[in-house]
Amino acid sequence: MPAGSHSSSLVVVVVGHVDHGKSSLLGRLLLDCGKVPQDKLEAISNICKSKALPLEPAFFVDAFEEEHAQAISIDTTVASIKIDDTHLVLVDVPGHLEFIKNAASGASQSHCAVLVVDINSGADAQTGNHMRLLALLGIKMVLLAVNKVDKVHFSQAEFTSLVDKLEPACSVNGLDVLAAIPVSALSGDNVTQVSENLPWYHGPTLLQALKELAPPSERRADNALRFMLQDIYKFDDRRSFAGSMLSGRLATGDRVLFSPSGQSATIEQLLGFPENEPEFAEAGDSVAFSLREDILVERGEVISFAHQAPDMAQQFEADVIWLSSHPTDFNGRYKLQLGTSHR
Repeated sequence: MPAGSHSSSLVVVVVGHVDHGKSSLLGRLLLDCGKVPQDKLEAISNICKSKALPLEPAFFVDAFEEEHAQAISIDTTVASIKIDDTHLVLVDVPGHLEFIKNAASGASQSHCAVLVVDINSGADAQTGNHMRLLALLGIKMVLLAVNKVDKVHFSQAEFTSLVDKLEPACSVNGLDVLAAIPVSALSGDNVTQVSENLPWYHGPTLLQALKELAPPSERRADNALRFMLQDIYKFDDRRSFAGSMLSGRLATGDRVLFSPSGQSATIEQLLGFPENEPEFAEAGDSVAFSLREDILVERGEVISFAHQAPDMAQQFEADVIWLSSHPTDFNGRYKLQLGTSHR
């Protein structure tokens, strides 16, 4: 993203049991928002025709031929939708228990979740597993997408009955249900457009609910500056410090602190792309800069203002998802990836 841009972004993980239609829902979002290239649309249409199937939106996000053959999502897929001043990053993670590692990695960077539940199948053990996984990863905000309502003739009674079961289950797992939305991913009802088949429903479409969640204050200049140093490059006699703006605002002339080394320096020049010398950088920007002073720092440093320095400690508590086939060795030594550094 160019330095100094001004859109809010929201990372959303889409979870649900296999066959509940989460990939179809994500594909429908991409299709109806005009984010599917024409050549890909034609290719998928031909695949569906060759198999005597209706157009399947899930194929727009399934990344592998193996997934097309098995009709399941194996790997984590990420799709971006830019609408007006809102940037949605949608992460489609596997629903099979065998692929829970992929689901955990896909959900770990998300701000909120869309939990997709088939109105015919209802809540099951896998749905409960996804609720607990989201809670463990610290994702508290959830949108319930009750899918395949066309299969029950858009019944309000069946929708209400299922939501009355899902909401308490989410609450038990510490999840806050912001909205329960009846949708049909296959036909597009209530995904991006209000459906005439649901006159009894007066809430937002799924897209409206997602846009309302995008944080308007994400790029406020008074947020604490946090820049994660990715690498240091040397061109001629000048060193450039490259990385990502996590929060706050950075400009030429700012005096900054590097943690944990404790060294300070002044920003001499910002370097961005495509704008070569942007006036400032904000959260979400990837930029580089040069310094007036010659200091020695390493990849992994966190850059801040001195009066907003991050806390540093030698010990911490954490909830850990153990994915190895070997049992945990509490006396063992493990490598910690902290931002862009390894400890």
